[in-house]
Amino acid sequence: MSYPQGTGEQDFSPQQSNGNQFDIKKLIFKLIGFLPWVVICLAISIFSANLYIRYTPKSYKISANLLIKDEDQSSYKALKDLNIIPGNLDVGNQINILESYTLSERVVDSLFLNIKIKQEGRVTTSEIYGKQRPFTVKVVERFPDAKASAYFVKLSRDSYFISGIGGNRKVVYGDTVEVAYGKVIIERNPLIKADSKGYQLVFNDKRAEANELKGRITVIRVTEQGGILEVAMNDEIPERGINIIDKLMEVYNAAGLDDKNAVANKTIFFLNDKLASVTHELDSLEYAAELFKRNHKFVSVDQAGTVFFSQYTSVQIDKDKLLNQITLLEFLESYISNFKNTSDIIPSSYGQNEPTLLKLINDHNTLVAEKQRMELVSTSSDPYLERLNVSIRDARQNILRNIRSIKTAFQSQMQGFENNSSALESRIKQIPMEERLTLKLARDIEVKKAIYVDLLKRKEETELSLASNINDTRVVDNATDLGVVSPKVGSIRSMAILLGIVIPILIIVLKDFFNTKIQDRKEIESNTAIPILGELSYEKNKKSIVIESKSRSPIAEQFRLIRTNLQYMMPDKQLKTILVSSFMSGEGKSFVSLNLASSLSITGAKTVILEFDLRKPKLSKYLNLPNELGLSNFIIKDIPFNDIIQTVPDRDNLYVISSGPIPPNPAELLLSKRTVMLFDYLKENFDYIIIDTAPVGLVTDALLIEKFVDLSIFIIRHKFSFKAVIPFIDKLYREKKFKNMGVIVNGIKNDGGGYGYGYGYGYGYGYGYGYGYGYGYYIQEKKKSFWERLLSGFKK
Repeated sequence: MSYPQGTGEQDFSPQQSNGNQFDIKKLIFKLIGFLPWVVICLAISIFSANLYIRYTPKSYKISANLLIKDEDQSSYKALKDLNIIPGNLDVGNQINILESYTLSERVVDSLFLNIKIKQEGRVTTSEIYGKQRPFTVKVVERFPDAKASAYFVKLSRDSYFISGIGGNRKVVYGDTVEVAYGKVIIERNPLIKADSKGYQLVFNDKRAEANELKGRITVIRVTEQGGILEVAMNDEIPERGINIIDKLMEVYNAAGLDDKNAVANKTIFFLNDKLASVTHELDSLEYAAELFKRNHKFVSVDQAGTVFFSQYTSVQIDKDKLLNQITLLEFLESYISNFKNTSDIIPSSYGQNEPTLLKLINDHNTLVAEKQRMELVSTSSDPYLERLNVSIRDARQNILRNIRSIKTAFQSQMQGFENNSSALESRIKQIPMEERLTLKLARDIEVKKAIYVDLLKRKEETELSLASNINDTRVVDNATDLGVVSPKVGSIRSMAILLGIVIPILIIVLKDFFNTKIQDRKEIESNTAIPILGELSYEKNKKSIVIESKSRSPIAEQFRLIRTNLQYMMPDKQLKTILVSSFMSGEGKSFVSLNLASSLSITGAKTVILEFDLRKPKLSKYLNLPNELGLSNFIIKDIPFNDIIQTVPDRDNLYVISSGPIPPNPAELLLSKRTVMLFDYLKENFDYIIIDTAPVGLVTDALLIEKFVDLSIFIIRHKFSFKAVIPFIDKLYREKKFKNMGVIVNGIKNDGGGYGYGYGYGYGYGYGYGYGYGYGYYIQEKKKSFWERLLSGFKK
């Protein structure tokens, strides 16, 4: 940087701004300054993490493995070939069934999961399960309109108190008590010590509990193409989670067997009904034969009659069997025609051996089984279900058409039996009547016996197939506790440490990014070429004048440094009149004016301060001097110079001219000829004239006085003045609105903000160069240790 020569008018070009460049050194200084806050945030984060870990219920993962068997690798294929079990297994459907609401509801019912016993702790309320429960609850009767409810139970030796049922009620263990859920019996668990504070007994809505359980159960394939499924869930109580998973697989297996046994059970029901009917008829015939023999002497039948009888009996057996087949077909036709929905299964083992009909029935039952599986995991509006319903209806129509076709064929065959039977009957009529009746009864008994034996055989075959049904699944691994899955202690503490460090740093960066106030010297130097005459540190001292003749305080040395730098501003011309201004009120121009004048007067120079801030004067108040007579009086009236000049108490060579009464038109007063007379007089009688003017950003008073001054000082206050002030004063500098402009940075706070990158002021010997550094000396303050600086940061 060059210095002004000759006339004192600066001819500097503005420095190219680099204020947008990232300065890592500045950031490091800021972080060091804010280190106490980082430590505090880190401590709070770690404490909060430990608190969260301490009081957050631990969640355990419970897992089991279930094998879905391939039907071609098990006895399933053999049973399917016997027309007992229809359909193919689909692993995707089995996963949906395991995750279905229906199975979850059955688990809730089986384990009474909607009945909970809770114990209040110091911070949270925890649930008690299994053997740790101090009492058990047995549901005697559940009301149809059972509602969710909660009660407070306090245990004693032989009885307990339950509140919430019309007040506080005492009940003996084992007695039935009626609650909103239903009728229950509470029994004491003598192995668990009762809590004197009592317990909460909660009856949740079963549907809500089942939905909640359904959402927690996950079923996935262990391998993409394999048939082993992992059934898992997370639960706060490992014992309960194991019971739930085991019960779920048990209910799932039972549901699968029920699906398989549905066809066989319906067939057995049909056969039992027919056996009962045939048994009744056979008993009636045997009783009639016995009665006939008792009332008539038995006469043996001759050989010819026996032959006719044998032939006739054979025809009748075939005829009755065919009639029975037709009856079964008519029963099946009526059974199918009366179906009201598409969820009914058709019995396959009903005494028919027609392969086409059997295939049609098995295809129909396969579709029904698929529909029943899909209904567990789909809604009624599912297009796939609609297509299944249509297919089932079409299959039934095909079965009915096939039955009618078979009946037609049977009826033709029946006509042949009728013809043979009529011919044999005509021959038998030639046999005496008693013998003929005997032969008829014997024939009827033989026919019914043959039908009975056939039906009994088919029933035994069906029961055998029912007993042979096995699950298509096998439990590979029972439910086991895989350990805690949440909260993850390591991850939470790592995240807490990271947040404890990142959050304060982020706050610092954002605060600095959005800060509109001047933070450091570099922001000034990078945006303007105006020389910095000096920097004044912030002090809490309430004294107006901080510089004394023997003062060696940091701020006193800073004013001496500024006084020295002023000489370099006009090396070839005597400096006499100095204007001090700022952009707005509160930046410290009056303070700087007063102490700069005091610094000059200490050297023996006769110095006067002019309080030309006629709108908002403060200088006279700082010095506790009267302000009844001053500049405004002098300019308006013909008052002698000596009447307005006041000496500053206890200060040699320091004088002040106060503003006087606040005028209505300060700008017009400054243009008066008496203002010119005043400056001419003061320049002849004083060595230095310090002018404290109004802020430049608000009024034009300083511009009107500029013609009387030799040097202009612009005050910028650290962390108070806006960054937008720098372009404003740079424009004044480039347009040469003020002579020999310089800047003083006032009120620098050493609060860890990193101002000046360590250029702060202290005590000790130091040398500077040009504006802002100059020559001077100061006593070096003792260097603080790390812990002292850390403690100082906490205090701030």
